[in-house]
Amino acid sequence: MKWLPYVLLTGLLSVPLLFHMKKEAAKHRLIKQTLSFDKLPEAFDGCKVFFVSDLHKRLISKSLLDEVGTCDIVIIGGDLLESGVSTPQIKQNLQRISACGPTYFVWGNNDVEVDEEILRDLLNKTGVQVLENSGAIISRHTDALFIAGGTEPLEVEQYHHLSKQASDYPFSIFVCHFPQAFKQLPVKHPFSFMLGGHTHGGQIRLLGLSVARHGSIQQKQQAIELISNGYGTSKLPLRLGALPEAHLFTLRAGLPSIQPQVIYQFED
Repeated sequence: MKWLPYVLLTGLLSVPLLFHMKKEAAKHRLIKQTLSFDKLPEAFDGCKVFFVSDLHKRLISKSLLDEVGTCDIVIIGGDLLESGVSTPQIKQNLQRISACGPTYFVWGNNDVEVDEEILRDLLNKTGVQVLENSGAIISRHTDALFIAGGTEPLEVEQYHHLSKQASDYPFSIFVCHFPQAFKQLPVKHPFSFMLGGHTHGGQIRLLGLSVARHGSIQQKQQAIELISNGYGTSKLPLRLGALPEAHLFTLRAGLPSIQPQVIYQFED
């Protein structure tokens, strides 16, 4: 029984840690950032892009979306839901998010855990355009940009087809729930901005270590790549060292650069 005090001590220490992890997972964080691209058409200088992924069981904060305001492009980067999320909550999230501006959706692995017909109907009724190995042209005055959405990270031929479509435009965005898809694009792909989620930044990082890399935004050769920590959690509503996040980007025409983050946190 000499080990009993150590077991009790471990149990006592784990209670505040679990409370802290639950508190971290419940945070509503918006990261604002300005990105500059040398290929961005002048007509899109100042374009605002809102990106959120991996909501899972969470309802997105109204206060956060009030801060986001009206955007030019809104992107839901997959895992809008998971098994057990009610249809009314899915609808509410879609209504709240799509109120910010023209909205695009790419499939995540958990989105197929509900009736696909119901989800597609909700997406259609809220005016959200689904990008599944397809793209959309966004025009402004005489300029246009291309936004492409990929699905499973194994459909290499589809990614090459999307790259070919995107090459007709001076500036293009690639979105896929699975960031490993970035590596399956052609080496000389035309995309300037790439966005993904899925990993939750590892979700629980012990001593900074986890099964997945922490979310980040980086300049990679010809593109800026975002891998988001995501907004919700899978399985357990806990996070440690990988805070939840949604993103609001202001795109500027100019020399490629990533400006410092400005982080907002909300209570609801």
